[in-house]
Amino acid sequence: SSGINAEWPLRPGYSDRKHWLYSCIKSFPTQRKTGNKGKSRRVCTRQYFFPLSGGDNVCVCLKFFLSTLGYNNDKIITHTVAAMSNPGSCSFSSSGRRSKNRLNMKIVDLMRKHIESKSSDFKNLSVMKLYEDFIANYPRLSKKPSYETYRLLVVKMNVRDGIKRRGRTAVESPAD
Repeated sequence: SSGINAEWPLRPGYSDRKHWLYSCIKSFPTQRKTGNKGKSRRVCTRQYFFPLSGGDNVCVCLKFFLSTLGYNNDKIITHTVAAMSNPGSCSFSSSGRRSKNRLNMKIVDLMRKHIESKSSDFKNLSVMKLYEDFIANYPRLSKKPSYETYRLLVVKMNVRDGIKRRGRTAVESPAD
Protein backbone atom coordinates (compact mmCIF):
# COMPACT_ATOMS: atom_id res chain seq x y z
CA SER A 1 0.00 0.00 0.00
CA SER A 2 1.88 3.01 -1.27
CA GLY A 3 0.64 6.47 -0.31
CA ILE A 4 0.20 9.61 -2.34
CA ASN A 5 3.53 11.04 -3.44
CA ALA A 6 3.90 14.36 -1.61
CA GLU A 7 5.69 16.23 -4.41
CA TRP A 8 3.38 19.27 -4.39
CA PRO A 9 4.78 21.16 -1.39
CA LEU A 10 8.36 20.28 -2.40
CA ARG A 11 8.15 21.99 -5.76
CA PRO A 12 10.49 24.98 -5.47
CA GLY A 13 8.87 27.46 -7.83
CA TYR A 14 5.48 28.68 -8.91
CA SER A 15 6.03 27.49 -12.47
CA ASP A 16 7.11 24.02 -11.36
CA ARG A 17 4.03 23.65 -9.17
CA LYS A 18 1.80 24.70 -12.09
CA HIS A 19 3.39 22.17 -14.42
CA TRP A 20 3.06 19.44 -11.79
CA LEU A 21 -0.59 20.38 -11.23
CA TYR A 22 -1.25 20.28 -14.97
CA SER A 23 0.34 16.82 -15.19
CA CYS A 24 -2.21 15.57 -12.62
CA ILE A 25 -5.24 16.71 -14.68
CA LYS A 26 -6.56 14.94 -17.76
CA SER A 27 -9.17 16.66 -19.93
CA PHE A 28 -11.62 14.80 -22.17
CA PRO A 29 -14.38 16.01 -24.50
CA THR A 30 -17.78 15.98 -22.81
CA GLN A 31 -19.58 12.69 -23.38
CA ARG A 32 -23.10 13.88 -22.71
CA LYS A 33 -24.31 17.24 -23.96
CA THR A 34 -26.36 19.17 -21.41
CA GLY A 35 -28.22 22.35 -22.22
CA ASN A 36 -30.38 23.68 -25.02
CA LYS A 37 -30.26 22.29 -28.54
CA GLY A 38 -27.29 19.99 -27.96
CA LYS A 39 -24.95 22.81 -26.93
CA SER A 40 -23.14 21.84 -23.76
CA ARG A 41 -22.36 24.36 -21.06
CA ARG A 42 -19.10 22.53 -20.38
CA VAL A 43 -16.29 22.36 -22.87
CA CYS A 44 -14.56 19.34 -21.35
CA THR A 45 -14.68 16.78 -18.58
CA ARG A 46 -11.69 16.51 -16.27
CA GLN A 47 -10.23 13.69 -14.26
CA TYR A 48 -7.82 14.30 -11.40
CA PHE A 49 -4.94 12.00 -10.47
CA PHE A 50 -2.36 11.83 -7.73
CA PRO A 51 0.89 9.97 -8.33
CA LEU A 52 1.48 7.16 -5.87
CA SER A 53 4.88 6.37 -4.39
CA GLY A 54 5.00 3.14 -6.42
CA GLY A 55 4.77 5.02 -9.72
CA ASP A 56 1.06 4.43 -10.43
CA ASN A 57 -1.65 7.09 -10.40
CA VAL A 58 -4.87 7.10 -8.41
CA CYS A 59 -7.97 8.88 -9.73
CA VAL A 60 -9.66 11.15 -7.18
CA CYS A 61 -12.65 13.47 -7.14
CA LEU A 62 -12.30 17.23 -7.56
CA LYS A 63 -13.11 17.99 -3.92
CA PHE A 64 -10.46 15.59 -2.60
CA PHE A 65 -7.92 16.86 -5.16
CA LEU A 66 -8.41 20.50 -4.16
CA SER A 67 -8.52 19.91 -0.40
CA THR A 68 -5.37 17.77 -0.50
CA LEU A 69 -3.52 20.61 -2.23
CA GLY A 70 -4.96 23.20 0.16
CA TYR A 71 -7.43 24.93 -2.17
CA ASN A 72 -11.12 25.53 -1.60
CA ASN A 73 -12.21 26.36 -5.17
CA ASP A 74 -11.22 25.28 -8.67
CA LYS A 75 -9.99 28.65 -9.94
CA ILE A 76 -6.38 27.41 -9.82
CA ILE A 77 -7.32 24.47 -12.05
CA THR A 78 -9.23 26.62 -14.53
CA HIS A 79 -6.33 29.07 -14.78
CA THR A 80 -3.68 26.36 -15.06
CA VAL A 81 -5.49 24.35 -17.73
CA ALA A 82 -6.27 27.47 -19.78
CA ALA A 83 -2.68 28.70 -19.60
CA MET A 84 -1.11 25.34 -20.39
CA SER A 85 -3.55 24.63 -23.23
CA ASN A 86 -2.66 27.92 -24.96
CA PRO A 87 1.10 28.28 -24.48
CA GLY A 88 1.26 31.85 -25.79
CA SER A 89 -1.61 33.20 -23.71
CA CYS A 90 -0.10 33.18 -20.24
CA SER A 91 3.27 32.54 -18.68
CA PHE A 92 4.07 31.11 -15.29
CA SER A 93 7.21 33.13 -14.77
CA SER A 94 5.67 34.99 -11.86
CA SER A 95 3.19 34.41 -9.11
CA GLY A 96 0.07 35.86 -10.63
CA ARG A 97 -1.46 39.29 -10.17
CA ARG A 98 0.82 40.41 -7.39
CA SER A 99 3.92 40.42 -9.58
CA LYS A 100 2.47 43.05 -11.93
CA ASN A 101 2.59 45.59 -9.12
CA ARG A 102 6.10 44.80 -7.95
CA LEU A 103 8.57 47.64 -8.07
CA ASN A 104 11.83 47.36 -9.89
CA MET A 105 14.70 46.70 -7.47
CA LYS A 106 16.46 49.82 -8.78
CA ILE A 107 13.53 51.94 -7.58
CA VAL A 108 13.57 50.22 -4.19
CA ASP A 109 17.33 50.91 -3.94
CA LEU A 110 16.71 54.58 -4.81
CA MET A 111 14.08 54.77 -2.06
CA ARG A 112 16.48 53.14 0.45
CA LYS A 113 19.26 55.62 -0.41
CA HIS A 114 16.83 58.53 -0.13
CA ILE A 115 15.57 57.36 3.26
CA GLU A 116 19.12 56.83 4.54
CA SER A 117 20.22 60.26 3.32
CA LYS A 118 17.22 61.94 4.96
CA SER A 119 17.23 59.93 8.21
CA SER A 120 18.39 63.00 10.17
CA ASP A 121 15.38 64.96 8.83
CA PHE A 122 12.81 62.60 10.39
CA LYS A 123 12.71 64.74 13.52
CA ASN A 124 11.56 67.77 11.49
CA LEU A 125 9.63 66.26 8.56
CA SER A 126 6.82 63.78 8.24
CA VAL A 127 7.11 60.68 6.10
CA MET A 128 4.65 62.29 3.66
CA LYS A 129 6.96 65.28 3.19
CA LEU A 130 9.93 62.96 2.62
CA TYR A 131 7.90 60.92 0.13
CA GLU A 132 6.98 64.10 -1.75
CA ASP A 133 10.67 65.03 -1.74
CA PHE A 134 11.54 61.62 -3.19
CA ILE A 135 8.97 61.98 -5.98
CA ALA A 136 10.23 65.53 -6.71
CA ASN A 137 13.85 64.32 -6.88
CA TYR A 138 13.01 61.46 -9.27
CA PRO A 139 10.30 62.76 -11.62
CA ARG A 140 11.33 60.46 -14.50
CA LEU A 141 10.69 57.14 -12.76
CA SER A 142 8.91 54.70 -15.05
CA LYS A 143 6.80 53.44 -12.17
CA LYS A 144 6.29 55.70 -9.19
CA PRO A 145 6.00 53.96 -5.82
CA SER A 146 2.94 54.68 -3.73
CA TYR A 147 3.13 56.58 -0.46
CA GLU A 148 2.22 53.37 1.37
CA THR A 149 5.17 51.53 -0.21
CA TYR A 150 7.52 54.32 0.81
CA ARG A 151 6.08 54.45 4.34
CA LEU A 152 6.41 50.67 4.78
CA LEU A 153 10.03 50.83 3.66
CA VAL A 154 10.68 53.53 6.28
CA VAL A 155 9.13 51.26 8.91
CA LYS A 156 11.09 48.24 7.68
CA MET A 157 14.37 50.16 7.73
CA ASN A 158 13.59 51.19 11.32
CA VAL A 159 14.97 54.73 10.95
CA ARG A 160 12.25 56.33 13.08
CA ASP A 161 13.10 54.73 16.43
CA GLY A 162 12.46 57.03 19.32
CA ILE A 163 10.58 59.62 17.23
CA LYS A 164 7.13 60.57 18.54
CA ARG A 165 4.31 59.23 16.42
CA ARG A 166 0.65 59.64 17.29
CA GLY A 167 1.34 60.07 20.98
CA ARG A 168 3.82 57.21 21.44
CA THR A 169 7.33 56.36 20.35
CA ALA A 170 8.01 53.85 17.61
CA VAL A 171 9.55 51.49 20.16
CA GLU A 172 6.54 51.48 22.49
CA SER A 173 3.78 48.98 21.99
CA PRO A 174 0.14 50.08 21.76
CA ALA A 175 -0.53 48.62 25.24
CA ASP A 176 2.04 50.92 26.93
